[in-house]
Amino acid sequence: MHDSISAPGDWSVAQAREVYNIDRWGGGYFAVTESGRMVARRRADDAQRGVDLHALAQALAAQGHTLPVLVRFNHILHDRVDVLCGAFAQAIAEQGYGGRY
Repeated sequence: MHDSISAPGDWSVAQAREVYNIDRWGGGYFAVTESGRMVARRRADDAQRGVDLHALAQALAAQGHTLPVLVRFNHILHDRVDVLCGAFAQAIAEQGYGGRY
């Protein structure tokens, strides 16, 4: 456990972000809100919107689904592919590559 955490009641949102390093692995697509909830975002640069994953799990359970469930975030995949293609296009332009991609 993290050294600066002395008791479970002392856990803070800032500590959760630091301990789980969400800013690094989440790439902006996942975040912990100020209320301590994990959210998934459509785009990494859309800090105002997101799907509350706890609320989603509760809604699925209320519909009779048992956890764990597989949730696909197609919008994240599409956004990542767009970013990757943009990076290739930029590298091709910068290097003067004459072939096709």
